[in-house]
Amino acid sequence: MASVQNLLEIARDGFGSNVNITAITCSLGRLIIDAEEKAITIEGKKSVEDEIAKMRKGMGIESSTVADYGEDIITEAALGVVKYALYYNQRLDEVKKVVLVTESGLDLSKNPAISVIKLVNEIGNRLRESGHEIGTLSPNVRLSGQSACVSGVANLADMAVGGSLGAGKMIIITTDNALYKYGDKADETGGFGVTVTTLEGSEAAKGKGLSVSASMMGSQSRDVWDFYKPILNMVKKETGIDLVSKFAIVNGDHSEYAYLSAAIGSLKKAFIGREDELRDFDAFKKKYVLVPHIPYPTMPRKDIAYMLRHFSRHDARVREAMEAQVGGKEPFLEGFDNLEGELKFIVDIQALFTMADGILKLVERLDDKELKKKVLDKSNTHAKDIAEGMIQKLEEIEKRYRLCEKLKSAVHHAKANLTEVMEGREIMGGGIYDVVYSFNRINKIINAFIEKDKEYTKRLREAPLFCELATDLKIDEAIALSKRTGNIYTGSAFLALMSYIANTENNGKDIIFFGYGSGYEGYVCVLRAREIEGMRSIIQSNIKLEFKNKEPITAEQYTRIRDGVELHNGKAIKRYFGSSTINKEMVTALANEIASVKKPMRVLAD
Repeated sequence: MASVQNLLEIARDGFGSNVNITAITCSLGRLIIDAEEKAITIEGKKSVEDEIAKMRKGMGIESSTVADYGEDIITEAALGVVKYALYYNQRLDEVKKVVLVTESGLDLSKNPAISVIKLVNEIGNRLRESGHEIGTLSPNVRLSGQSACVSGVANLADMAVGGSLGAGKMIIITTDNALYKYGDKADETGGFGVTVTTLEGSEAAKGKGLSVSASMMGSQSRDVWDFYKPILNMVKKETGIDLVSKFAIVNGDHSEYAYLSAAIGSLKKAFIGREDELRDFDAFKKKYVLVPHIPYPTMPRKDIAYMLRHFSRHDARVREAMEAQVGGKEPFLEGFDNLEGELKFIVDIQALFTMADGILKLVERLDDKELKKKVLDKSNTHAKDIAEGMIQKLEEIEKRYRLCEKLKSAVHHAKANLTEVMEGREIMGGGIYDVVYSFNRINKIINAFIEKDKEYTKRLREAPLFCELATDLKIDEAIALSKRTGNIYTGSAFLALMSYIANTENNGKDIIFFGYGSGYEGYVCVLRAREIEGMRSIIQSNIKLEFKNKEPITAEQYTRIRDGVELHNGKAIKRYFGSSTINKEMVTALANEIASVKKPMRVLAD
């Protein structure tokens, strides 16, 4: 229930807050691999030099954190909670609710938060033996476990609107090992790590930390894939075992357009009632900074480019400057005259294609010929049903958008081919191959536009007007940490928030905090910095110690880890078949090391 103070604040400036973020901590494993080494492991590259240039310059990746064999989302989450207690000198008895979010599930039968709490208390017992008291997480604490990348930010938004913590605290644990298929291009981005974010009621926080607006937030979600991780019932019913694609099957362009569409959509919803602020370029960049989810470090700059294009629709000065600096008008998909509409259309079409194409990519991954045949046969058996469902979706798309004749013809062509599949006639290989082929014509149109759009966005990102906006939004400060860790999925946005706080003074600007999750779900919350000097100092110390202790590994060592070969036994808490390896000396050394880190350190490279 909102306090009187909160209601007064909402009435005064529309902000208001029920909860404050009063602490953020990260734990990023023991191992790290430089872009130069990881590039060696990527398959299908022109050369190692080209791959290094792509990762460093094109994607902004300098290095990635790596989980050793035996380290997992449970061990690192437990370490993250313990580090929170030690850095902030907090007792865990005060925590009344734990939310754990991950996309790296280890077991479908229980909430992983239960395992984390058990391990936290085991470490706490060892610390107590050496004179370090952090209290105990009660096994009766309210638990929540979720498996979507956006869930951490979604929980933050829920608590901001209707949460009540009283005098207690809530911690949001994000924990992920963002692995992709070994050698796949998507593995360029993956990292390993945990963030722990503490929430307190605004009154209990007493002006500390970051207030989370109870009114300025927006979300956008759609029932589409942005990448594909199927569970396929492919084996004999007696075994009860399904084939699960643990590593995401990624269509890069599609995933990016889904991200951009969700970012623009949720931002506009967060500013309902404040639309003028999204039309005034100068006022906006003076008042706000951007802290987003970071799939890879240069991706947020594309988000800013689309924000700039949005401003150009409402500000003639911006539009004229863009045209002069970029050299021409922005492209639109034929038949569309606004950014939001074309993005949604592209996402709708490519989500259908990605599902079908994902099945074929899954087949390509399989080495076992018998299993490969079984997957393909099963997919072909269901091709008629898949085609029928896609025809229905395409008909919905036709009703949703006013398409030009060229796009109408391409959609009709896809429907005609899918009808052939439904009727059992072979077009280009039969079954699921024909489902994929059905999108050939419309994909050509979309892909041709994407190439033009990417080229325009590339030029726009070099324009002085873009650089001015990116600088004022403090995006370099927000992505600095991600450049060194890679994408840690659920923790990506919270790591960006840590990076921003560590690298800036309190500039009086409100923070647009954007979380994005798999399956096209975006949340925007607006945060306001209160007293954060103590938090900044701790975050700087936390980051300093994390990278001080990193052990660099080679491409060969990374390959061995991915093969399941242990490299650094004894250097970190490990789990084997559910039992943990903890010793008093190791956790005592951790506590003493945290206590010794005093001097703040900026992490933004010169």
